[in-house]
Amino acid sequence: MKRLIELALQIPIDHIEYVEREKDLRAMPGTPGVRLDVYVGDGTGRMFNVELQRRDEKYLPQRARYYQASICHEMAEAARRKAADEGRGLTWGERYGSIKESYVIFVCLHDPFGRGWKRYVFKNLCVGDPSLSMGDGTCEVFLNADWNTQGADDGEGDLSTELDDFLAYLKGGYDGDDVYVRELDAEVKSVITQPEWRKRVMFEYEVWEDIAGRIALDSIKEGREKGIEEGREKGIEEGREEQVKLFAKLAAALETQGRGDELLPALQDGEKLKGLLEEFGLHG
Repeated sequence: MKRLIELALQIPIDHIEYVEREKDLRAMPGTPGVRLDVYVGDGTGRMFNVELQRRDEKYLPQRARYYQASICHEMAEAARRKAADEGRGLTWGERYGSIKESYVIFVCLHDPFGRGWKRYVFKNLCVGDPSLSMGDGTCEVFLNADWNTQGADDGEGDLSTELDDFLAYLKGGYDGDDVYVRELDAEVKSVITQPEWRKRVMFEYEVWEDIAGRIALDSIKEGREKGIEEGREKGIEEGREEQVKLFAKLAAALETQGRGDELLPALQDGEKLKGLLEEFGLHG
């Protein structure tokens, strides 16, 4: 993970310290939580969030904004907890001084902004003078495996060359000899053969809608086998879309209550599914 962060930011990092493999954060108390794929620090107070983005998604910038808010809140909460353990309250300086640099990195299989660049980097800059940074310490980086054009901020030297190899590997068909990519490939092949990994990944929030779509498609096929007319393709597709939306709403409702592991069993059991839909007031 250290090397991936270095490639994304195009800067060397001394070391990383794992906070949690997956971290549940909230932007504010009472708001829906988010599960960060990877959340690590480097021992200096800087925090890095890395996300693998499989699908082309319209609201990716808004997700990055929400993740930054969640990380910011977690930093402030960590300072508050530390002060509470010491039997005191936070000082004014501690409240805001505890908010260090934070980086949200999306590794995308699709181009999120349509420029064809391999790397999009965003920071808060002054509109009147882009050389003036607000200095809030936030940075969002989007890596694009589907890149085809050299961007203005793609980096240079060994880090940039390795980034090319890494993105080529993500896109598929990589046949180079980069050490990091080969080690990553070996690790991926090892992990995906483990039954527990295959079971757990089904509960990742990002793929829930895809799961719902596949379940819906299976239901459609079963319906066809029972005699649904082929001439009703339009109606079938509309029904499929409604089912996808319904399952996606159920997934979100379960995630909000920390009950994501109930989704897959429900999709495999009609009675459980019916019960959950009734519980959350969802109707197809």
